Amino acid sequence: MAVAFGSGSASDVRPVLGAVSCVLFDFDGPVCAVYGGRPAAGVTHELRRFARMVGVPDSLLGGSRNDPLAVLRSCSAAGLGEHLLEAMHRYLTRLETRAVEVAPPTRGAGELIGVLRRERYELAVVTNNSALCVERYLAVHGLRGSFAAVHGRTRDPDLLKPHPDSVRRALVSLGVAPRDALFLGDSPADVHAARAAGVPFLGYARNDRKLRALRESGAHLVVESLDVVTDALATK
Repeated sequence: MAVAFGSGSASDVRPVLGAVSCVLFDFDGPVCAVYGGRPAAGVTHELRRFARMVGVPDSLLGGSRNDPLAVLRSCSAAGLGEHLLEAMHRYLTRLETRAVEVAPPTRGAGELIGVLRRERYELAVVTNNSALCVERYLAVHGLRGSFAAVHGRTRDPDLLKPHPDSVRRALVSLGVAPRDALFLGDSPADVHAARAAGVPFLGYARNDRKLRALRESGAHLVVESLDVVTDALATK
């Protein structure tokens, strides 16, 4: 029998927001569609082409998946040298920064960020993307001043979410306890990173596939629109 996966309402979200002082945003999904203007398949192709140019064998390039982070992970797992991993990281950062120049904002994200700041929540970004590409997007959209910190991937692909490294770094930089923060994410990796860091989680699912994946990963509270969160703040 099919399992029904419902989504949360403003009344469900309100007490969660009332219990925290800080919101941690995943970037790709809750803030914008990083590869909505420059598709991930093209970026992955360019990263693989660059890797071949610097001598990385095809067997280490992450198969056929259209996911640039899968390429980094595959190379790291295979023991690719640190200098080559560093070169690939830098090149992917360039590709991401180009992509966010044309990345469409997530509907309702700007409004939610503005309301959170007016309500005096501290905000940070925790992401598997590079901090530089996030900073560029925020600058282009006039949002940089809204975020106290941006924590992107490090040079170590093993610390990408679902590892809680970026979440823990954000907590330290903001000086808040895990229970005082809320992580707004859209993937199973976000669910697992939040759980490992001891941070309450709020899922954002833009479609049924995302909703099902979040629910099956153990997310208890999921909204299908960021407007739900904004509405919860209006009556908090």
